[in-house]
This record gives sequence, C-alpha cells and structure tokens, in this order.
Amino acid sequence: GQPSPIQPGDVVLAVEGHTLGALMRNAATLQSPLIDDWRAGTTIRYLVQRGNAAVALEVPLYHWQSRDIARLVLGNLLTLIGLLSAAIGLFVFLKRPYDFSARVLFIMTTIVLTAHISEIVYWGLPEIIHPPVLFVALLWSNWIYGGLLAPTVLLLALTFPRSKLFVLRHALLVIVTVYSTLPLLLIVFGLQPFIGWVWTATCGFLSLISVVHTLFTASDPVSRAQLRWAGLGFAGVALNILLAATNGFGLYPESVQLLFLFLDPLLELAFPTALAVAILRYRLFDIDLILSRALVYGALTLGVIGIYIGMVTYLGALFRSADNLLASLIATGVIAVVFQPLRVWLQRGVNRLFFGQRSEPYAVIATLGRQLETALAPDAVFAAIVETIGQTLKLPYVAIMTPDETQLQAVFPLPSSGQPKPPAYVLRLPLSYQHQSVGVLLVAPRAGEGRFTDADHQLLHDLARQTGIAVYAARSTADVQRSRERIVLAREEERRRLRRDLHDGLGPQLASQTLTLDVIARQLRSNPDHAAVLLLAVREQVQQAVSDIRDLIYGLRPPVLDDLGLNGAIEEFADRLRQQHERPQISLRLSDTYAPLPAAVEVAVYRIIQEAVTNVVRHAQASVCEVRLEVFHVDGIVHDMRDAAQSARLTLEVIDNGIGIAADRLSGVGLQSMRERTEELGGQLVIEASASGGTRICATLPLACERQTHEHRNPDR
Repeated sequence: GQPSPIQPGDVVLAVEGHTLGALMRNAATLQSPLIDDWRAGTTIRYLVQRGNAAVALEVPLYHWQSRDIARLVLGNLLTLIGLLSAAIGLFVFLKRPYDFSARVLFIMTTIVLTAHISEIVYWGLPEIIHPPVLFVALLWSNWIYGGLLAPTVLLLALTFPRSKLFVLRHALLVIVTVYSTLPLLLIVFGLQPFIGWVWTATCGFLSLISVVHTLFTASDPVSRAQLRWAGLGFAGVALNILLAATNGFGLYPESVQLLFLFLDPLLELAFPTALAVAILRYRLFDIDLILSRALVYGALTLGVIGIYIGMVTYLGALFRSADNLLASLIATGVIAVVFQPLRVWLQRGVNRLFFGQRSEPYAVIATLGRQLETALAPDAVFAAIVETIGQTLKLPYVAIMTPDETQLQAVFPLPSSGQPKPPAYVLRLPLSYQHQSVGVLLVAPRAGEGRFTDADHQLLHDLARQTGIAVYAARSTADVQRSRERIVLAREEERRRLRRDLHDGLGPQLASQTLTLDVIARQLRSNPDHAAVLLLAVREQVQQAVSDIRDLIYGLRPPVLDDLGLNGAIEEFADRLRQQHERPQISLRLSDTYAPLPAAVEVAVYRIIQEAVTNVVRHAQASVCEVRLEVFHVDGIVHDMRDAAQSARLTLEVIDNGIGIAADRLSGVGLQSMRERTEELGGQLVIEASASGGTRICATLPLACERQTHEHRNPDR
C-alpha cells in the first residue's frame, strides 16, 4: 500500500483519455498499447465514476515490489482455486504420465491457473501494472478461453476416463481439429471477438454432451460413481465456459452479469472438489499407491517438524537461550530415533485405510478364525467368512457360491434390494476339502485396481484353503442336522406305520378270534361239527397274525442277520442274485474276524450292500462286481474285533467295472438312503469313479463311537 486518490467503489472510465473499452479492443485485436509514458514518479490522468458524478484524478505511479504484487495475486480466491486444480492435475500426471487423459488434465489445470492469474492482474492491478504487462494479461485472459482452455476441456471430455472410439481411431486428426479451428476462423473472418465467443460456447456445449454420454454409458457401478463426481466437476468447467461465452455477446442484463460473477468461483471450485472426491473415495486414476505414500510422508514431515520445533522450544526455555546448539543437537537425535518407528506406524495405518490388512496375512487369518469361532448357525459361517474377508482386505465384493455356481450362499456387502450383481471382473477361487469341491469363493479387486497383485493372490489362496475347511464343516453340520431331522421324521413315520398295522390289522384279527372262540365255547357240546369248522378258521387267522407279526419284525431288522450273521447274510444275498442274473459276476472279500457288532451297524452295512449291489445289477451294465468288508484300526492294520481298540472302524466297498455315474446325475433315493444310513452312525460315504472305469462306493463307519452309543443306550447289556 501506497497512498492513491482512487477510492474503493470508484469505477475507472478512462486512462489518459483512452477508455477501457479502447484498451480492451486494442488488446483483443493484437494492436499496440495506447499509453507509452508509464513509469514510477509520474502521474497519470484517470477518469472515474464516483457515485453519479465523473471525477478526474491525478494518480501518482509508484514502483511496486514483486512481493506486494504476489501477495495481491495469491490472496485472491480464483488463484487458490487455480492452484488447487493445478495441484490435482500434477498429482494425477505424476501417477500416470503415459495416460493420455492424465496429460490433458494436467494441461487443462495449468491453463486454468494461468488464466486466473491473468484475470487478477487485469482486474485487480490496473493502476500499478505497466501497460504492456496489462496488455499481455488482458490478451491472455480473454483469448485463452477460446484458443486453449475451451478446446482442452473438450479434448478432456472426449478422452476421460477412457477415449471415445473415434478418438482412438483418429487421435491426431481430433487434436489438430480441436486446436486449429479457432485460428482458421480468425484467419478467414478476421480478428473479431465474437468468433472467439462462438467457438468457446461450442466447445462448452460439446463438452457437456460428451460428459453426459460417458456418464450414461458407464458399465459398472464403480465407474459410474467415479464419473458421477468427475463429471460434475467437468460439467462445472464446461458450464462456466458456456456462460462466459454467451455473456461475451452482451445477451444478459447487468443483474444477470452480477450473478455470473458470483457463480464463476463456485463453478471453478466444483472441478477440483469433485475430482478430489472421485480420486480419494472411488480411487479414480488408480491413485491408491501414490496417495498412500503422499499421506505417509506428508504426515511424517509434519510430525518431524512438530517434534523438532517442540524439542527446540522446550530445551531453549530450559537452558534460557533461544539459540542453543545443544538443544538443536538433542532435538535432531530425538528425531533420528523416532523417525523409523513413526514411519512404520504411519505406513501401516495408511495401508489399512486403502488396502485393509493385505500386508498382515496372519492377522487376516486370525481375524477369520475368531469370527468363525463366534458363528453358531451354519448359515452364519458363510456370512462371517465373506464379511471378514471383505472388511479386512477392503474388497468391494466377496461371495460364496455352490460348486456349480448356481446358488449364492453369502455375499458382502449385502445389497439394499434385489439380487446382488457381481462386478465385471471377479477372481474365482475353488474351495475344497480332502480333494472334494465344497464351493467357490468370488472376490473383486478394489476400486481402481484392474487385477489383484501377487501378494493379494497368495493371501486369497491361503484364505480359500482355510475357508474350504470352514465351509465343509458348516455344510456337514447342516447336513447332519437335516439328516437328524429326517431320521426323527422317519422314526415317527415308522411308529405311525407300526401303530396303524397293529391297530388296523393285528388288533381286529385278535378281537375277531376272541369272538369266534366264544362261539366255539357255546357250540362245543351242542354242535361239535360246526365248532370244529370254526376252530379251523381260528387256526388260519392265528397263522395270518403270526405272518403279519413276522413281516413287522422283518421290517425292523432282517432276520437273516440273526440266523446267519453279517457275512452269512451277505453271502445268501449274493447267491440269490447269482441265481437270478448271469451278470455281473459277484465276488466277496469278507473279513472273518468279526466279533458281534452293534445291531445298528449290522443293519446299515447289510442295507448299504443290498442297495449298492442292486444298483450295479440294474443300472451299471457291469461284468464284475466286488464287495469288500474289513475292520481297521487307525494305523491301518486289520485286527480281530474281539481285541479291537476303541479307535477301530469298519470299511465296506462295492466296486464295479460298469459305465459309471454321470457327473450331472442327481442323487436318487437309493444313493440318498445309503448316505443317510452312513451319516446317521457318524460315518462317511464316498462315491467316485473306480480304476476300472466303473463306480466305487466306499462307506466308513466308526465302530468305537457306535459301540459307545450302543452301550449307553443299553446299559444292562
């Protein structure tokens, strides 16, 4: 500040007899400045409007320092907006220097900053800037919109975030056309300001159309979210250019022009704000890595400076000296000690912010284990798995599906409505347990990441192995629960059947026999012949009742097991099939060292062998069928059951060389019955292809568990 007769509110009308309009026309048409004698120490005649009167003023000229001019320029809101935009453009360019849209963004933000500074020089410092400088500032601030900024915004709209198809095919032609149109028009029609405004308005309008088209043609939700914010910023710039261009035609009244002056900084501020949200929240331009490093080292720098200033201030006060070498040395030593731990702590925090716990695989697996420990219901296990993986690794989509990928069992995050749709790219990780497929884990990379890194792949495969065990356990638990429910229902149905058979069959038979015996007792002396006939009828009814009771008993347990034992019953069943069918040739390999087995195990083994061999005869088209039955210890050595330890288990196999079972064939009633009988006793049933090309059915039953259950249910035996 130097003293000046110009007061706040004065409107400059003319300088040295030349109106501002004349100065602007000269600058716009590339003519020389009208004022030559402009130096410090002289006075210049200004004509200003003060209120309703025109006042002539003698304005002294001073030599202004560069720092004063810089203070005025940097203190303006438009300069701050331009600096923010340029910083974002430089930031993206440094991250992706080979990306065409990143280059165009950097050029555009640099032009915006230059244009703002030029406007401030012209509108804010007319009485302190030399006319040639003012001339250049005016020329630059006006023609930059049409010649550089407007076509650059249009080019960015055509290439953001990916170039349009016709731009890819004719990139050089598009660039030349965009930047050469205005110069060609000026050459043809002359240096007319309205040409620049028409071209600027055209670029702004085309930019808006391109941004809207890109927004509505985005394929996935992440891209739409990125473009929604970035498009808002571009729309603000394009709309500002369009309004400035139409305002140049003088179409709006003064009140509307004042409104434009108010909207201009808001529309300018919309661009860096919206672009920052798109980058920070939706990972626009794949900015995670450089942004994380910037946060780490920015916070680290501030922390180091704060520690140094605090230590020097404290030690300076302690030693009663503001400039003490010892205090500086101590502060430097403290910084050297805390620098590395502080950097590691900050890096870990920022990594968790952007990538979750990707760099801490054991922590992720431990977190998954803790979540599975608290999951009670089988359905809660699937939800806990996807939620833990999604939250700990900051993944936008995690799901578990059945092995055939036809049924979704859990998904993270849960959709607000409807069926969740997976992103365009997902990584499929098979979930297995003991070489058996139990599901598929689907994971999508983080927003802004096209693919997973090698570290992500390693961690996700480790998680898939742990998840496969948990999924198998959850499904086994659910299967056991459903099996128990079916067993309870089957037991109740069996009881109802027995009640019905006894009530409807045996009960009436015995009741009728009682009535017949009463008649026989009355006629035994008076009509012995008729009594004898009735006795024969009663005899037949008793035989029928015995037969019905025998059928009920046979339905509960095959009597052949009690008559011949398990091996004898299997041999008798095989002999019957050999007599009825020529093929397949049935061979038996049965261990002869059985001690009495629990009744439930004998029935299950006999019924499974019956069902399996019958299926071979009916469907397998096999020439050979082999039945194996053995008892093993956990060490794999065959033992006599009389000396078997509690860890013994029985294994039965039915192997054929037939056509096998198709992979897409659904389990029938027979296979389901075999599986239920096995799982009811805590065993495991495996159905797979045999070495000869047919089918191998293997059921393993833990005898120790069954024996304990049997003894618990029969404590007197």
